[in-house]
Formats: sequence, structure tokens, C-alpha cells
Amino acid sequence: MKRRFIFLMICAGILFSCSRQPSIPANEYLIEGKLSNVPDSILIQLFEDHGTTQSCAFVDTLLDGTFTFNDTLSSPRIVYITVRDKSSPATSLPVWVAPGKRIRIDGQDKLLKTWQIESDIPQQTEENGYRANVAEETAQLMKHMARANELMYFIRYERNRPPKTTQQAKSERDSILKLTDDLQNIIAQKTIEYMKTSPITPIWMDKLLSYSKFLNYGLYSGQKENIHGLYNRLSGEQKQTPAAKLIDSYLHPMPTVEIGDDMADGDLLDLQGNIRHLSEFKGKYILLDFWSRACAPCVASIPEIKEVEEQYKNRLVVVGISDDDEKIWKAFVKEKELKGFQWREKQTEGNSLAIRYKVKGIPSYILIAPDGKIQTRWSGYGKGSIFAELKKQLQP
Repeated sequence: MKRRFIFLMICAGILFSCSRQPSIPANEYLIEGKLSNVPDSILIQLFEDHGTTQSCAFVDTLLDGTFTFNDTLSSPRIVYITVRDKSSPATSLPVWVAPGKRIRIDGQDKLLKTWQIESDIPQQTEENGYRANVAEETAQLMKHMARANELMYFIRYERNRPPKTTQQAKSERDSILKLTDDLQNIIAQKTIEYMKTSPITPIWMDKLLSYSKFLNYGLYSGQKENIHGLYNRLSGEQKQTPAAKLIDSYLHPMPTVEIGDDMADGDLLDLQGNIRHLSEFKGKYILLDFWSRACAPCVASIPEIKEVEEQYKNRLVVVGISDDDEKIWKAFVKEKELKGFQWREKQTEGNSLAIRYKVKGIPSYILIAPDGKIQTRWSGYGKGSIFAELKKQLQP
């Protein structure tokens, strides 16, 4: 009888040890993905956030429907999963990772934001509640976005197609984009409604910050009253926190400026960390160049900007304004040997100069006349475009 008992205990121990998953090192995370209805060889990417930019940290090739990512970290944070494929939605899946944690992702297709994320990370549990609230609308949105991406790829890269086919593709794409706009508005409405009774947590605050930013760009204007109502849920003490003050700067921004207005000015930081102001150059033309290292047209414009600085050095000052991470910005300025006045915003949110000048895409250029009035503005870059605009604007 005793032998039989020992034998059963040994078998139970073997079964227990076989079923138990190996632990994750205390300073690492592990993401294990399992996808069905997705062909092998598809590339799955993991992006990391660096404030104003993201970079691809890891790439895994789907094999037998599985992918994995692991790395070291010291505290919980968000990473972003994408699928590199023309028939996938042009979006990413935010995933919380934390030290010593295993994260399981299960999906039925390439529609990223319908994939299920399982972990015992509290932030992910909270985020899953928000996701479940709009699951049906998100599934529809992902299908439309996947089709729109296919059409964009066809329009841009497919050659030797009849003009009629291209026009049909553009017409279908435009119809789909209208549907995606409608769905995004419904998702915003349902999320904001959900937030009215949800606990006020850092994730809740991040969502309120996002919707406050959207209002500045003219999005979800129909939800303006509700978004302000969410802010009013905060206590007096909560409104004094840096996060709430940032939200307030978007909900109650300083006035924007238009062509013909006096220029907007504010604290800017040079490479040495000194506070600088645009008013230092009043009496000359000032060309503001809003740019980022991650913007390909911005990088392409660098040689022409250098020529502009040299040719107009007696009449015009070029002030480059970047919102890149400080270390990335300084390294890039050194690498490209950027001259002149390379500055960063001290206030990169809410009441930043980029918002006051209504910069919605980069590169963006603002030309300020010697009297301090805004003379003109334009955005985008093509070879010779800066010289062409300055030739029209600057008096002989």
C-alpha cells in the first residue's frame, strides 16, 4: 500500500511538472502569439515608444502560426505589435509588458485589434475592459482598414492597369474611409461614455489626454461637452497633477495665429539648453521649419535648407523647431551637421508653438515678416519648393 502511494505521488509530480510552464526571469517579459488563418512567413513587428517617435525593436517571422518576443525591462510599459503585410490594417496593437510576466496573444486573422491579449498585468486587464466595450465596432473597423490598405497599395504600386480600374479603386477607397470615420466616431462615443463611470487611473488619464488632443485637431468635436465633463470628474487635488495640467492645456489652449497676425512666441531651447525666443530676430524675415528626424520629407529638405541659409543670410533667419527626444535630436543635428538655429520646444504639448501655429503635418514652414507679422505658411516638401516659395514672398 505504501509503495502504491509513493508511486501515485511520483506520477502526480511528473504530471504537475510537465503541465507547469517555465517561469519568466524577473527582469524579462515574454510575448507568445498564436494566430490562425494567417499564412506563415508573415512578418510580425514589435515597436517601442520613444516619446514623439517609435522604432522597430524586434521582428519575428510567423512559423506554424506562432511568434514570440522577449526582452529585459525594469518597469511596466506599452509595446506595439504590427503586421507587415499589404492586406493588414495600417495600425498597431498596444500590449502591456512587465518584468517577470508572460503575455499570450491569440488571433483569428490579420485584424490586429481583434486579437485577444491575456496576462495578469493590471494595466492590461484594465485595457481589456475598454477593448471589450467596443469589440464589435473594432472588428468592423479592422476589416475596413485592411481593405483600404489593399486599395492604397494597388493605387500606389500596381503598374500597367487601365485608368478606369484605378478610378474604381480610388472610389472604393474613399467610400471605405468614410465608413472608418463613422466607426471611429462611434468608438470614441462609446469609450467616452464608458469613462464616465470608470475608475480614474493613469490609463483613464491617458485616454482623456488623447481625446483632449483630438479636440485641438478638430476631431470628435461632437464630444466636446462630454470630454470637458470627464475632466470635471477630477477632484481639485487631481487637477493639480502634471497629467491633469497637461490635459487642461489642451482643453483651454492659448489662441492660435493666422496669416496677418502677430507671430506667436514662447520659450525655446537651443543645443546648449539656453532659453531662446523668436523676438530676438525681429527686423529680419524668420522662416520657421517644423521638422522631425522621423519625417522623410524633412530629412530630404536639409540640403535645400542649408542653401537657403547661405543665400539669404543677410535678410532671413531659419529657425528649425523639432519635437524629437532631446538625445535623438542632438545626435541627428550633429550627424547631419545642421547649422543656424536648431531649437526645441520647452513646452511640447498643450500650448506649444506647433499648436499655436496650427501645425498639423511636417515639414511645415511659417514665414514671418520683419515687422513680426505672419506673412505666409505652407507644408510638405519637394525639391526646390522652399526656394520657389521664398522667391515669391521676399521683396527684392
